[in-house]
Amino acid sequence: MNSIDLRRLMKLCAISNREAVFLFLETQILDTVFLEDINALLHTGEIPNLFRNEDIQEVNFSFNQLSSLKVLLNALDS
Repeated sequence: MNSIDLRRLMKLCAISNREAVFLFLETQILDTVFLEDINALLHTGEIPNLFRNEDIQEVNFSFNQLSSLKVLLNALDS
């Protein structure tokens, strides 16, 4: 498990609005940076510098599409 895996998991949960259980064993800790990232996530709810600008733009684009779709569906229901 590394920061790429964490980035992928966080994007999946955010974009698809799904919950996930993050379970890892002590043997999966490859370096102390990973442990520091998990500690930051548990204490603050975020991992500093996890996402690149391209990742943030992708998530924002997905949220904008979902938001537009919800507005359209609400208008059709009215």
